[in-house]
Formats: sequence, C-alpha cells, structure tokens
Amino acid sequence: MSTGNRTELVPAYGRLLRDNEAEVRIAAAGKVTKFCSIVSPQVASQYILPCVKVSVLSNYSSQWMLLLVLMVQIFSASKECGYTAFLTRCQPFAGIVN
Repeated sequence: MSTGNRTELVPAYGRLLRDNEAEVRIAAAGKVTKFCSIVSPQVASQYILPCVKVSVLSNYSSQWMLLLVLMVQIFSASKECGYTAFLTRCQPFAGIVN
C-alpha cells in the first residue's frame, strides 16, 4: 500500500477512535501502535494523537476499558510518533502513566 493510500485512511481511523460504540473505540485503540507505524510520524502526531486525546478526555461509560487498552499501547505509540510529539499532543493521557 502506498504512502498516499495510507494517509487517506487516517480520517476513517480517527472516526473509529471517536465512535459512539465502546467496542469500536476499544478495538481501534488496540491498534494505535500499528496504525502509527504505517503512517509517517508527522501524520500520526498531527491527526492520530489528537483523536487519542479526545477519546481519553471523553466521558464514556466504558472509559476504564478504553484507558486500559490505550495504556498497553501508549509506550509503543510514543516511539512511533516521537516521544516529544506524543507528550505535546497527549499531555493529559501522559500524566496518567507518568
């Protein structure tokens, strides 16, 4: 898959991270690291990490499950996106794990 095609998937993946259904958000969150690895660090930092931040700050009834999945993914995702970019875009979530 070419880089251009991968970038076209970003808006759809962002919508999955913000979906109204808990199962969809959790499944998408479980693939944050994988998705960040197939797009450029700049794209991941600019588009994916803000969606993660929105998911973390939202008041969903299954929030604890989403946070658990994201905590498993967090360190690998920060390596893919660059640690500084990750902290800049996801400061509230980074505070949970520090």
